[in-house]
Amino acid sequence: GMIRRILLLHLLSLLIICWYGCKDSTNPVDNTAPEISLEFDDNYIYQAVSGTIEIQAEVTDNGEIDRVEFYSIHNDETQLMAVDEDAPYILQWNTEDYLDCTTYQIFAIVYDMSDNSSQSDQHIFNVDNSYDSDTAVQVWVTEGIGDDKMARKSDRYFGNNCTSESIIQI
Repeated sequence: GMIRRILLLHLLSLLIICWYGCKDSTNPVDNTAPEISLEFDDNYIYQAVSGTIEIQAEVTDNGEIDRVEFYSIHNDETQLMAVDEDAPYILQWNTEDYLDCTTYQIFAIVYDMSDNSSQSDQHIFNVDNSYDSDTAVQVWVTEGIGDDKMARKSDRYFGNNCTSESIIQI
């Protein structure tokens, strides 16, 4: 009769609710943050960078990566430089748009499809486009014959127009 029909409908609605509500148990929530590190030419650490340089984000995650955001910090001001949504995640940094004789900290943040995120380490770069790298001549002189020690004759010939105070020594 009527009571059996109501019970059946009630049971059916419980099954439907559980079908939609319990289905997530097969797809557990992704709370695992992706990992990120920045890769670049070692020379960028030891000398001033100029022109366009490439910084690549190496990322790993248990799921799918959504995007990588690249940032710069200068005078405690953080600016978004680029967003890359496709692997490989590479920042093509045109340093000519930035101030010469200036230090920038670069880092990146990776986001996965579940909006988990991680931030890379910050790396320091000294920008100097004030000389033409093609014509920068490196001059080394020896003190005398048989003297194998070489010394820098002049910073000017090395294309270093920045005063030492403006470059952070690491």
